Amino acid sequence: MGEIESHGVLLVASFMATLAACFIIKALGGHREFAKTHGTSRACPGVYGMIIADMMWRDLKLAAP
Repeated sequence: MGEIESHGVLLVASFMATLAACFIIKALGGHREFAKTHGTSRACPGVYGMIIADMMWRDLKLAAP
């Protein structure tokens, strides 16, 4: 990832950590996981978004939906 993307990932991680400190969050998902539960597929959040989601699942100990 480039410098801007890395900074963005750090911002997302900080935001998610703040939310997790204030709310009980057990799972983190996006459009792709929601679509899978309904038997369809979507490109959103895309390959790079899924890499970030994987990082958030691991780092914040969250489950995928």
